Amino acid sequence: LGRRQVRDVVVPLVGQLVRKGAPACQAAAVQPDALCALARKLGLQGFLAEVVPLLLQLLLSPQSHSDIASSLVLQAVVEAVQALAQRVLPVPVILEHLVRPLLGALGTGPDATVALIHVAADLGGALAARHVLPPLLELLNGVTADSADDASAVRAAGRTPEAGVMMGAVTAVEGLLPVLPPPAILAQLVGPAERPGGGGTVPTPPVQLLLAPDVHRHATPQLLNRVAGLLLQACKVAGGDDAFVDSLLPQLLPIFDCPPELRSTYGRTFHSSPSNDHLEGGRSASPAKEASTEQRQSDDEGAFWDLIYILYPEAVETAGLPAARDLVPSWNTLEDALKVRYGWQPSAADVHAAETAAFAARMQQALDLERNKQQTRQTALFVNGAGWSAPSPTPPAMSVQRSSGSGSSGAPPAVPPHARRNSASRPSASQDSATQAAGKARQPGGAEAVRCEPWDWLPAPTPAAAGAARQRNGGIGGKRAWQLRTVISRQWRAFPEKLRAVAVSEDELVAVTAGRGAAGGEVVRAWSIADGGPGTQYGRHNARVTALCVLPTHCGLVASRDASGAVHLWPLAGSGRNTCFPGPGMPPTSFASAAAQQPQRQQPPASSSGNAGSAAPKLQSTGGNGASQSPPSGSASSVERGYTALAVVERAHAVQLAAGTAVGHVDVLDITDASLSASLLAAPQDKESSVSSLVASGSDGSSLAAGFQSGWLSLLDLRSGHVVAGWEAHSKSVTGLASTGTQLVSVSQDRKMKLWDLRKLSATTGGATTSAAACLHIWGGFEHGIAGCAAYMQTAISWRRSKVAVTSLQAPFQADAQLVRLTDPCGSDDHSTIAGLSILSCSRLLLVAAADGMLKIIA
Repeated sequence: LGRRQVRDVVVPLVGQLVRKGAPACQAAAVQPDALCALARKLGLQGFLAEVVPLLLQLLLSPQSHSDIASSLVLQAVVEAVQALAQRVLPVPVILEHLVRPLLGALGTGPDATVALIHVAADLGGALAARHVLPPLLELLNGVTADSADDASAVRAAGRTPEAGVMMGAVTAVEGLLPVLPPPAILAQLVGPAERPGGGGTVPTPPVQLLLAPDVHRHATPQLLNRVAGLLLQACKVAGGDDAFVDSLLPQLLPIFDCPPELRSTYGRTFHSSPSNDHLEGGRSASPAKEASTEQRQSDDEGAFWDLIYILYPEAVETAGLPAARDLVPSWNTLEDALKVRYGWQPSAADVHAAETAAFAARMQQALDLERNKQQTRQTALFVNGAGWSAPSPTPPAMSVQRSSGSGSSGAPPAVPPHARRNSASRPSASQDSATQAAGKARQPGGAEAVRCEPWDWLPAPTPAAAGAARQRNGGIGGKRAWQLRTVISRQWRAFPEKLRAVAVSEDELVAVTAGRGAAGGEVVRAWSIADGGPGTQYGRHNARVTALCVLPTHCGLVASRDASGAVHLWPLAGSGRNTCFPGPGMPPTSFASAAAQQPQRQQPPASSSGNAGSAAPKLQSTGGNGASQSPPSGSASSVERGYTALAVVERAHAVQLAAGTAVGHVDVLDITDASLSASLLAAPQDKESSVSSLVASGSDGSSLAAGFQSGWLSLLDLRSGHVVAGWEAHSKSVTGLASTGTQLVSVSQDRKMKLWDLRKLSATTGGATTSAAACLHIWGGFEHGIAGCAAYMQTAISWRRSKVAVTSLQAPFQADAQLVRLTDPCGSDDHSTIAGLSILSCSRLLLVAAADGMLKIIA
C-alpha cells in the first residue's frame, strides 16, 4: 500500500479498534512490529500525528474493563512504546511526544505513572536524570502561595488534583531510582543543590517540601510522608548511610527542632474551612466549635509526629544515638513523644553504638567546629563597602524556613564522619508495588539501557521548561511553542575542507552531507545524529555535489546532484542498485553498489565546541575510497543540459523525484524503474530560464513550486501537468523555496523574503499564465543576497553567510527580519559560513552545515 492508502484506510481501522474494541483487540492493535511498520510507512510526522495520539488515548483514558483486562492493555501499550523508543523514534521525539504528555497526565491514574517509568528507564540512567528527573522534581513544588497566610486560606479538602499530580511525581521518581546514576540522585534529589548563579546551596525540591509545607497548598500529610520515604530510599540507593549522614541529615535538623507553634503546619491540609480559622465580629466560639478546633489542632500536630517517626529513628539507626542526640537539642522531647505515640524507643545497640574515646573526641571536635561555623555566618565582611558587623556570641536557634520555601539562608551544619553501623535499615514510607515492579523490570541483570550514551549531548531542559510540565500545555498531544535557541549543542568535523550541502532523513536519525574527501574526490557521507558516528559513503560523482535529498524512510534512497547536472540515486543503507540520471533526454544507467566489501565501521569522531580534527574518519563506502570516479558512460553532461534543482514529491501511490533543468523544464523521475515519468514546461516561452529551486506544495503533494534564476515563480499541477500560476516574484535569482502547505516562502539574491498565499490566485495580463499568488508580506533587513530558507509550521528560517533569521509567518508581521549569529555553549559568536540548513521539526533541532567542514546541531 502507498502512504496515503495506509493513512486513509489502515490508521482509521486501528483507531476503531483502540476506541471501541475489546481489550484483546486493543492489545492486538498496538503490537510493536505492526506499529514500527506503520512508523516507517507513514513517516515520522505522520506517525506522530495519526498513531501516537491513539496510543496515549488508550493509555490515559479511563478503562471500564476489569483489572485483568486493563493490565493486558497496559502491558501491550508499554511494550509498544518501548519498541518504538528503541527502534524508530529519536530521543528528542520521545521526550517531546511521549514523556511530556505522560508528565502532564500524572495524577489521572496509575497507568500514566507506570508508562512514564518504563519509557524513562528505557532512555537510560543518564538521559533520565537529565531530562525526566528535573520536571518530576519541579512538579513536587506544586502550586506555591505568595505567603503562608495566603496558603492557609486556600486549603482544599482531601486529595486535590494537584496533590494527585505531586503524588504521581513521587511514585515516578521512586520507580526511576534503580536506573538513575548515584551522583544524579545525590545532586538533584538528596542535595543540597547548587544555587542558580552561584552563591551557596539550596535544598532540593523534596527537602524544601519537608522544610516549608505551609507554603505549598497541596502538601498533604500523606504526600509529606511519601516524600520522606523517597529521600530515605534515595540515600540507600546513592550511598547508603554515608549519603544520609553527610548530605540529608544536616538539612533535616530544622524539622527536628521545629517549635511547637509551627508543628500544626504539617497537618493543616486535612481541613478546608478557612472560616473555622478565625471568628468574625468578635463573637466567642461555641463549645462545639472549640472542641472541633482542639481536635483539629491535635490531628495537625499528629501529622508532624508521623513525619518525625519516619525520619528520627532512621537518624538514630544510621548515625548512632550519641550523634543524633548531639545534633538534635530537643532529642528528649522527640523521643518521649515517639515513645508515647508509637511505642518507639532506642534499642540497646543504639544506646551503646560507637561509644569509644576516639569517636567521642571526633564528635566534640566536630561540634566545636559547627559552633564556630554558625558564629562566622553572622559576620559580613565589608557589607557594600560600609564596614563590619559583629559576630553573634551564641549560635541562633534553628527553625523551620517559612519565608519562601526556597531553602535556608546558610549552608546546613555538617555531620562528622564516624563509625557507621551496617544494621538493617528500618522500613520507611510505603511505596507502590507497581512502582517497585516497574523499576526492577527495567534493569535486566542490573545493566542500563544502551541508548543512554548516544544522545548524551542533548541539553537538559531549562528550569522554566521543566516547570511548564505541570501546566500540561493543552493536555494529551497538545503542542507547545518551540523556543528556538541559536546555541551549538554539538559539532563534529564531517569533511577536512568545505561542506557544501546537507539533508536529513525523514526519521531524523541520519544526516547526509556532501564535500571533498580526504583523497581529493567528491563524496557524500551519512552520519548518525545520535552520536556523530559515520555511516555510508558514496563516491561516484565526478563533480562537486551541490544538492541532496533524502527520500522517505520506506524508500531508503538518497538523491544527490553534482555541478555537471547529473543526479545519482543510491541506497542509504549502502547495499543495492545505484542509478544515474545524466540529464534531460539522456537514458539513465544503473550499476551495482560497491558495498559488498564494506570496511569495518570506525569510531565516531569526537564532539567539539571548537575546531575538531582535520581528517574525517573512514566510512563504509558504496563508491570507492572517495577519489574522483567517472560515472557510467553517457552521464558526462554539461550543466546547460543537466539538472539544476531537486525536490521529493509524494504522490498517492508512489514517491517521485522532481528535477529542474536549465531550459525551464521540470522532469518527474520514477525511482522504482529509473525512468522519466513526465517532462513539464514550467516557465513561459518569453521567460525561459534555469530552474534554481523546487519544493512540493499542498497537503496532498499534487502541486510543485518552481523558482527560476530570472526571479520568476511557477506553480505546477502534477495531476494535469499544467502551470496553474506564474508571476514575477523577485528581481534576481530565487535561491530558496519553502512550503507550509497553503503558503509559500521565497528568498532571493535581491535581499528580500516574501510570503505567498497559494489559495488566493489573482488574474494577470500578458505572458502564458493567467494568475499569480497573493503576496502577504515582504521582509527586508538582509545586507546581502539570501542563501536559502526552510519552514516549520508558521516559522521560516533563512540564512546568509554566518547569520540566520527566524521569522514568524503569522500576522502581525515584523517589518524586517532579525539576523543573529550562532553561538557556542560559552556564548562566543560562530563566524563560519553556513552552507546549508535542515530543520528536524519533530526533534526540535536544527542541523547546520558549515563551510569549514563542521556539522553542527542547534538545540
